[in-house]
Amino acid sequence: MEGSPEREAPAAALAAVLKHSSTLPPESTQVRGYDFTRGVDYRALLKAFGTTGFQATNFGRAVQQVNAMNHIPVFSPALTDGSLGDMIFFHSYKNPGLVLDIVEDLRLINTQAIFAKGTGMIILGGGVVKHHIANANLMRNGADYAVYINTAQEFDGSDSGARPDEAVSWGKIRVDAQPVKVYADASLVFPLLVAETFAQKIDAFMHEKNED
Repeated sequence: MEGSPEREAPAAALAAVLKHSSTLPPESTQVRGYDFTRGVDYRALLKAFGTTGFQATNFGRAVQQVNAMNHIPVFSPALTDGSLGDMIFFHSYKNPGLVLDIVEDLRLINTQAIFAKGTGMIILGGGVVKHHIANANLMRNGADYAVYINTAQEFDGSDSGARPDEAVSWGKIRVDAQPVKVYADASLVFPLLVAETFAQKIDAFMHEKNED
């Protein structure tokens, strides 16, 4: 019967779900993810991963340049997790044979901790990064200084939520250290902390660096 609820329901459902998005203003920056239905185009894939979200295309290069200037090694214990892991997965089909030696990275970060005169941990966020850095300091009977900045809570039993005293119990932070955990968004708080601490002593840091 024409006009019956049975006939109107599908149309009503379509109207509710398949709504047209509002038109973007002409000056808006459009961000497009990679369309996997087109197959694997490496050039397009790299471009998509470099521009998706709020990531600037030159940010990685900038970090790499600063690290190289100051001889700062970069470790990635969760290398296969996320977008880079996707790239490695696709690459393994086009060019089989890629082998990543994570043991060499592990030896390097642990050895640096063992032979360091003193160590301090400033850990932004949690998860693998937090545990990997703290665990390296276990090899030297604990870090001398530690600052955690994340929003994770202790009650959920996660490594991210664990407070510094948990690391003290493991020997990842020294017993006589005065660690601090800041419950906040690291992307907001860390720049403020740097501005009020390290940035205030930039001349002294540069003098020590030049002497070295």
